[in-house]
Amino acid sequence: MQIGIMAKTFVRPSLEETLDAITAHGIYSVQFNLSCAGLPDLPEQIDLGVCDTIRGEMDARGVSMT
Repeated sequence: MQIGIMAKTFVRPSLEETLDAITAHGIYSVQFNLSCAGLPDLPEQIDLGVCDTIRGEMDARGVSMT
C-alpha cells in the first residue's frame, strides 16, 4: 500500500515547492488540485503546456497522480 495525500494540503507559492514539500515527507502519491499549479480548481480550459509542466514536475520527483 502506498500512502497518499491531497496535494493542496501543502500550500506553497509554486508547483515545484508544493511537490518538494510533499516528497520531503516521503509521500509520492497525490490527489492533485489544479490550484497547486496556479489555476482555478475547475478551469474551463487547461493549456496543454501547463499539463506538460505538471506532468514533468511530478515525473521528476517520482510523484503519481491518483
